[in-house]
Amino acid sequence: MGRIKQSLLRKKRKKESWLKYLMAILHLWFGLASALIVFLVALSGSIYAYKQPVTDLLNQQAVFTSVHSATSISTDDLVKKFEAKYGEATGVIVYDKEERNTIISSRTKGNIGITAYYCPYSGEEKGILNQGCDAFFETMLNLHRFLLLGDVGKLINGIAILIFVFLIVSGLVLWVPKTIAKLKDALRVEWRTTFYRLIYDLHNTLGFYASLLLLFMALTGLYTSFHWMKNVIIVGLGGHSIVISDDNLALQADLSKAFKATLDQLEEEAEMTCDGQYNLQSVIEETNSYFPNSGQLTIFLPSEQVKTVKITKLNFDSFLETPDVIEFSSLGGVGEIFRFVELPIHQQFKAIAKPLHTGEVFGWPGLILFSIVSLFACSLPVTGLILWLNKL
Repeated sequence: MGRIKQSLLRKKRKKESWLKYLMAILHLWFGLASALIVFLVALSGSIYAYKQPVTDLLNQQAVFTSVHSATSISTDDLVKKFEAKYGEATGVIVYDKEERNTIISSRTKGNIGITAYYCPYSGEEKGILNQGCDAFFETMLNLHRFLLLGDVGKLINGIAILIFVFLIVSGLVLWVPKTIAKLKDALRVEWRTTFYRLIYDLHNTLGFYASLLLLFMALTGLYTSFHWMKNVIIVGLGGHSIVISDDNLALQADLSKAFKATLDQLEEEAEMTCDGQYNLQSVIEETNSYFPNSGQLTIFLPSEQVKTVKITKLNFDSFLETPDVIEFSSLGGVGEIFRFVELPIHQQFKAIAKPLHTGEVFGWPGLILFSIVSLFACSLPVTGLILWLNKL
């Protein structure tokens, strides 16, 4: 017990600055306090990042098609086939790649329903989504965001990420070499050395190389956990606070404008004939005319609560796979159009906050890089704990 106390409250070394001394003590305390949570969050995040690739792999016979034709089946006909068998559809995913099947789903936010794959050339149903695989990744997401503890877990998780941000900053302060001559050693890992020296290098040197990306991932993660962090980022990027107050007149004006636009749309639809209905294939073609780039279409179909058709198209022709959005009335009339490049920067950030956090916005290279860095984040609590135990 005495050794533990001595290690947690070590004396200041000679020629050690007070800044580095305090950073070292706090780095140790906060590191030990958050080690398990940081490990679980980083591990679950690195696993969840591969949800789509793993899902495609396990369902590859349903996902991919070997049938090719100059003509394709109307998406409306595919939806009718789905609804005749599984009930009302809620969403459709259409790919511009010839080898991928169309996905139609009846799933709600509670993940209740069926997801099926249809060949866009023959109209044949190729299979349904493996629900067990999906349930596993939903558990990983729950662990990553809520520690499987609901709102309490979300708060604990957010505090742990805040601590992790401090650990990154304090780690950088502690990493800074005393002299230029020692910089060379600080920038490389000595592989042929003792076990504990290797652990030290892995913790410090690789920690330095990953620090900026880890800090970026942590801050974008905080964006989803705390409203105050969301406000800091959005306001910092030129937007308005998301908290409604008497002083927040700009946001209230935006809400009033949106509400008025909704009323106008409802009045417009009420004046039109009630027997009209949107044609999904025409809506898709019109979307592609507004957004001619190659990309994946995600279509949110109308429901009792939402009377519009909302389509998001990822832009595969850009460096960032950014989303463009268009809305249609339930009768097929074009509503609002949101081109990513035309949005204010704070709205652009909101549109890609999640894929920025996971690296998906950069495509496969970003996904691989972010998952590797996440796995390295898992190792930091482990190597840090090994170093502390060695000092005991």
